[in-house]
Amino acid sequence: MQLRKTTLKHSICLVLFVAFSLAASAQTSSNKGKPTQTDDTIIETYKVIVMTVTVESEAGIDVKDLRHGDFGIYENGVQQIQVSWRRVQSRINGIPRTRYQLAYIPINHRCDGRFRIVRVKNLAQRKLKFYTKSKGYFAHKEALNCD
Repeated sequence: MQLRKTTLKHSICLVLFVAFSLAASAQTSSNKGKPTQTDDTIIETYKVIVMTVTVESEAGIDVKDLRHGDFGIYENGVQQIQVSWRRVQSRINGIPRTRYQLAYIPINHRCDGRFRIVRVKNLAQRKLKFYTKSKGYFAHKEALNCD
């Protein structure tokens, strides 16, 4: 009986969490890029930049054991704050490959149309090669969700 009460409490908490999350999501999506205030919380939305990074050892072998802190993201030489990262396993031409997807919100929110150079630096304590296809992006309104 105690297990059933605990499970019910967890279920109710999960439903409430999802309901509040959906309500917050609906509010932020209707106010894209505009600050909104609800009670004592200010919510501001921006686009997230996502990059795919391939990491190889000096011997050219995929590195599969990196962590969040092993990557540094720099935009025009200024370090950015990562908001997400994940390891992705895929097959390319039948060969298993490991990639990392890194995400950050640019510190510079200006939509000036200029090209922003993005570099991913090796913060791991070993010699590795980091590869990205994209070298940056143009800071247009569509790219950064500006008005």
